[in-house]
Amino acid sequence: MTAAPTAQARRELRGLLDGVRFTDPLGSDLERAVGRPVSEEFRSAWASVRYVAEGWPRERLVRYLAALGRRLPEAGRSRLAGWSARHLPGAVPADPARATPASAIVRLERAVFDKAVDVTVHTWIDGAEGPSRPTVRVPEGRVQRVVEEGVAAMVPTLYGHDWMIEFAVPESWLGKPFEQWYLDARNRIRMRQRPVVVRDVDRLRPDSIRRDQAHHRWRLLNARGRSDPHPIRCDEPRRGPDFQDWLEANVDFCVLVYGSRPVRSRLTAALNNGIPVMLWTRTPCDATTHGDCRGHRVLDALTAAVGDKHPGDLPRVALALRKDALIAPRDTPHCGRDLTLLWDDPSRLPDPPLAMEV
Repeated sequence: MTAAPTAQARRELRGLLDGVRFTDPLGSDLERAVGRPVSEEFRSAWASVRYVAEGWPRERLVRYLAALGRRLPEAGRSRLAGWSARHLPGAVPADPARATPASAIVRLERAVFDKAVDVTVHTWIDGAEGPSRPTVRVPEGRVQRVVEEGVAAMVPTLYGHDWMIEFAVPESWLGKPFEQWYLDARNRIRMRQRPVVVRDVDRLRPDSIRRDQAHHRWRLLNARGRSDPHPIRCDEPRRGPDFQDWLEANVDFCVLVYGSRPVRSRLTAALNNGIPVMLWTRTPCDATTHGDCRGHRVLDALTAAVGDKHPGDLPRVALALRKDALIAPRDTPHCGRDLTLLWDDPSRLPDPPLAMEV
């Protein structure tokens, strides 16, 4: 281990990390720290630290240890910070501007035996899970009210951070206008005042193949450092199996932009193939011909807005587009109006409620 100055320092660091597992979120931190996908498999956090220390410049180790520390309990985080201060003097974690935003993560799961929904509100702070609300089972008609109450109760823990709202929901709920729900119902303050994204709740389950598929494409997207979206026109000729085969064959597709609300078969195909980012407006295109239809104009504007943006910046891009749409003429199509952003960063994985674990 070349970046740690002495054998004693190495032993101390190994002791600090004793028993710390190497997890998927830590794997994402590792790839961000070294700047490329990592094919090696690690049995522990210590093994991954050795990998960085023995094969990369010191600033990469500094960056990785800073990210690792954010995932430790407070006592462990403090001890690791002390180790870094003693043995990596003058070290400053790189790229502070791209620190991970905090979140209220709303998780909705359909109950198996009745027409009800399990609602959990988590928080995500400094790259690790924060306080959460107990899971409650409610009739589908009460979900919005329970979510609004739960988010309102948890967001004070996010004050002082750059924060957003994530809805991890069943596939059939991905097109709901969550940004129109209330942060503060009494004062009628809507969630659209913060970045709002949706996620496929199936990808949060540890046994999900969709989760693994999305992880691989997100790694590629993050390494690329820009969105490079693929536009899907409202008159897209591929349907059903043809669309599925097209996505499966193009393993470098990571961001899809739709000119109008995607039909169910295309949405399912994208989720099954691990597409981590999708954007669409929920307004359908009802034109009889598509030479210069509403869908094409919206698609061109949305594709241009996303274009070269870093994937980590897309929630803020969507927020800005929604705000622009608020003051745009209502009779003119705008790509930020009724905008849905599916944004599945696999490093942001709160532990599932006990009732949902496999």
